Amino acid sequence: MDTVFDDGTAADRPFHMNGTMAYRPGVSDDKGGLLAGLTALEILHEASVEDFGELVFLATPDEEIGSQVSRPVIERTARGMHYGLGLECARENGDLVFARKGVADFRLTVTGRAAHAGIEPERGANAALAAAHLTVELQGLNGLWDDVTVSVGVVRAGTRPNIVCAEAELHIEVRAATSADMRRATEAIHRAAAHPAVPGTAVVVAQIDLCPPMEDTPPRGASSKRLARPPPATGCGWARRPPAQSATPTSSPVRECPRSTAWALWEGPTTPPATSAVNTRSQVPSMAHVRSRS
Repeated sequence: MDTVFDDGTAADRPFHMNGTMAYRPGVSDDKGGLLAGLTALEILHEASVEDFGELVFLATPDEEIGSQVSRPVIERTARGMHYGLGLECARENGDLVFARKGVADFRLTVTGRAAHAGIEPERGANAALAAAHLTVELQGLNGLWDDVTVSVGVVRAGTRPNIVCAEAELHIEVRAATSADMRRATEAIHRAAAHPAVPGTAVVVAQIDLCPPMEDTPPRGASSKRLARPPPATGCGWARRPPAQSATPTSSPVRECPRSTAWALWEGPTTPPATSAVNTRSQVPSMAHVRSRS
């Protein structure tokens, strides 16, 4: 249910309608997803679709800050579910998103040794210089693996220009499409930190946050085949949108009804999957889960 706009943005750009279009910060992400989910529930009810064991509509308010409070609720709700559908807004051309990169945040603290920069610089160990070497090395990780980005976004160092810098800090963000690539990038950061370029300095790595990737997994293919089956006759047609330009979205059959943005009839397996993955911050805050009858 949350969004990323600063306090006061809605007052500066208040909600308004232009015909059937709504405008305001957050109407697409994530209010549009909430509306799509509620509309889907209405359609399922009106069409008397009941070929599922349990359907749960879950809306949480803290996804943008890492689902710090709602994560246990999400994980508890997801246990035993056969399918999970994230109700985030679609891409610009309408395609649905079935995968999302994971995000990991790191803080690297570099400690050196202070000294007077003019009188006895040789007694110092410049943490700012070590941080600069680290920045170049870590930025060099980009391009080593597909769909992995490493960004040194914040660098802080020093107190006065006449003092050899005794401490510096780097804030790094890593994004990766798979958990395996996230591990590779994380290991590379630790290797770089273990061998600082400036003698007398040391680096401590702290992982501040981790949002695992929502990977493209086999159940999506099964549900896509289910979606391709003809729906019950309720006066609505089917259409297939052109493929998305992005690497993550996929073309999906979308039921064209004047009252809704999307419609899906789900069918779960007769036995639960052997394993289930629960995503946290990379999942959108509103989710629908379906569990089939056993």
